[in-house]
Amino acid sequence: MVPSPVLLALVVAGVLLLLAALNGLLAAMSPAAAEWRDHRREVLFVVSERRWVRILLRSLSVVILIVGVISLVVVSSSTRTPQADPTGAAICTVLGSAGVFFVHVLGRWRLAVTPDTVWVFHMMGSPRRVPIADITRLETYASRYGGVQARVGKKKVFAASGSFRQYGRLLEHLRATAPAVYASWRG
Repeated sequence: MVPSPVLLALVVAGVLLLLAALNGLLAAMSPAAAEWRDHRREVLFVVSERRWVRILLRSLSVVILIVGVISLVVVSSSTRTPQADPTGAAICTVLGSAGVFFVHVLGRWRLAVTPDTVWVFHMMGSPRRVPIADITRLETYASRYGGVQARVGKKKVFAASGSFRQYGRLLEHLRATAPAVYASWRG
């Protein structure tokens, strides 16, 4: 027996929304998050995606999700056309849920800069502390708007696009706190 598209869509939507909730909860309970809470008063500025991008994507995702759920209800309860195919409504519901999940994790991504540390908040997981003194190399971040990548040895520890809020301030801070590393960068 093949499961119905309605059931599959609701299960996938529920799993994605549950993952979004669990992601935030587990990250907040980590030891690194506890360390971050002790240092957050020292934050000078935060580098992040522009807010309007998240608002636009969240609004679009919620509209798609609502249209998908309403379409699922209408198609499932329709008695006039028993051959109505709920596949389109199911796809719409899954895409809306995936969009809500993506915007949630996108909203978590940021760099919180203190006088001697960059706290990196990835889309998933707990924050990571990167002492500025440990940064060995800056590289140009190849994106549409340019940007910078920081490396410790061969490992990339964070990246910021030139379109992010406070990007210029991040560069100035790196120039002031790690002048030798900044001088070797051709950005």
